[in-house]
Order: sequence, then C-alpha cells, then structure tokens
Amino acid sequence: MNNSPRPVTDDELRKELPLGWEVVEASGIKKLRKTYELTKYSSGIDLVIKLAGLADTMDHHPDILLGYRVVKVEIYTHTIEGISALDLQFAIAAEKIHLKE
Repeated sequence: MNNSPRPVTDDELRKELPLGWEVVEASGIKKLRKTYELTKYSSGIDLVIKLAGLADTMDHHPDILLGYRVVKVEIYTHTIEGISALDLQFAIAAEKIHLKE
C-alpha cells in the first residue's frame, strides 16, 4: 500500500480550486497561494489562528504571513515537490473558514 500524497491534475485544480487561490511556481515547484484582505489587523490574527488549527488537524502546514489587514497563505507538498490532493483540501477548508468570518 502506498501512502504517498497524490499529485492533483490541472483539471482537478481548474474544477475545484476556490476563487482567489492561484497556482504559482518557484524554483520549478508548483504551489497554491492565496492573499486574504481583511478589514482590520485583529481579523488577520483571528484568521491565522483558525488556519493554524486547520493545519494541525490535517497535519499539513502551510507558510502563513501576517501583515496589516493581509494574510498570505502558501502551501505545497514537500515530499512530491508540488501540489497534492491534501493541498487542495486545505485550500477548500481554508476558504470555508474565511467565508464564516
């Protein structure tokens, strides 16, 4: 049985990637990225805390940058050096969290 993360296809990304998320490439590695614009700094802190909880629950941890009324999230799967189904699941769940705010 193979427990390695499954890479997602471009077709899956086109169909399932939430609005505002984008595929970026750096050093030949594709990643998912989203910049959330918020109304106040404390809203960004609240979002970061919720995203950290999601990351711990999924045991899959993105890079998160908190700025003034901005939260930037970038995620990919290190073991496959690209975007896996787990990254896509994180993006979908993160978007649901953000929409509840």
